[in-house]
Amino acid sequence: MDVRSLENPDFSAFLDSQGPRRLPPCDVKETKYTITSYDGVNIDIYHFVRNDHDKSEEPQPALIHAHGGGLVACSISDVSRPTPARIAAESGVQCFSVEYRMAPEFPFPTPLEDCYAALKWVVDNADELNVSKTRIGLIGESGGACLVAGLSLLARDRKLSHLPKKQILIYPMLDNRSSQNALSRPDDPRSQYFSNFIQMNEICWNAYLGYTEWESLNPDIRPYACPARTGNFAGLPSTYIDVGSLDLFRDESVAFAAELTAANVDVEFHLYDGVPHVFDIIAPNIPITKNAKDNRLRAIRSI
Repeated sequence: MDVRSLENPDFSAFLDSQGPRRLPPCDVKETKYTITSYDGVNIDIYHFVRNDHDKSEEPQPALIHAHGGGLVACSISDVSRPTPARIAAESGVQCFSVEYRMAPEFPFPTPLEDCYAALKWVVDNADELNVSKTRIGLIGESGGACLVAGLSLLARDRKLSHLPKKQILIYPMLDNRSSQNALSRPDDPRSQYFSNFIQMNEICWNAYLGYTEWESLNPDIRPYACPARTGNFAGLPSTYIDVGSLDLFRDESVAFAAELTAANVDVEFHLYDGVPHVFDIIAPNIPITKNAKDNRLRAIRSI
């Protein structure tokens, strides 16, 4: 089965809302850079900055963005360009969105290594980009949030010269056991919504892991593939997480926030009542979505 052709109403809503009919804001300048990833292959980074961005000599904060799409879909060039453009337009913080290679053609670790290459490139070229090395944040939604959480672990463990100041995880996909856990709880009020999403989630995880069982992965790399299953949360950046109470990823988000807190990492966690995955895209004008967007903007501006 082609993982990009799954029939799921919420996934279709995501694609429709992000498509070419919704162009990036006109007050944002877009620049494409091409860099070399870990394996010598060139990848693109899209830089979005508001036209009235401060041009002073003072280095500015920046975001590294990993787009959603279950690690298998929604490339920046074809679908997801409006998301980082709106982030830059609404927050005033410049955003570097990574055109990482996607599963199943490029399973783990390629998507994550592409994001690491992008982060390192921004750090190494911070002076030319007018970026403050000490004010670089990471942001991702759904599958992109999986990459962001893995990237924070990778930057910490590889002792990157300047670590991310904050990670912002929007309804994050963090644990490959989510589908099995959901199926074991038939009384869960989310079960009706789960039916299609479970299938899609399983296919996406299998594609990302290269159709390899978790137990067969090298133990040294497992935490970077499924960040929720790392045994060491210490030293990670300040973290913002939000998720809906009807989201398949609710429980892993709650558990991830708890583990970070236990490791003395600063955490801001929001659980929004009665909304499912990609609720902000399905219902952009409801009060909960407006509240979530305000909270995200505040977190971004705190970088």
